[in-house]
Amino acid sequence: KEELVNILENASKQHNLWMDILEEAVRNSKIIPLQVDADKCGFGHFYNSLIIQDDEIKKLWESIDRYHNELHDAGEQALLAIRDGDMEKANNYYQIAKQSSQMVYKIIDEIINVLNNRNA
Repeated sequence: KEELVNILENASKQHNLWMDILEEAVRNSKIIPLQVDADKCGFGHFYNSLIIQDDEIKKLWESIDRYHNELHDAGEQALLAIRDGDMEKANNYYQIAKQSSQMVYKIIDEIINVLNNRNA
């Protein structure tokens, strides 16, 4: 359980770095190399490789998929808008990515809480 909590915390940090890069790109109106394939980012590799047997945690874990894909799609659209010089559109897509990102964090935190409460 402790190992899974550490893995989730590290995955959360990797995800945070991705969001920081996207925010910097939008703030500076500059295209920055960013992995927009949800399966190939640092978190995506981890997300797709982890097999969870516990039904409660598995349900929560699988619910991340939608939000994770949405944030990568929005990130890609933001970068395309930057390329096209449409900063209003880029910012709108960044906001979508940010909302999806917050849901990913919320679910990861919920999983960590479930695990920590079982240890109590």
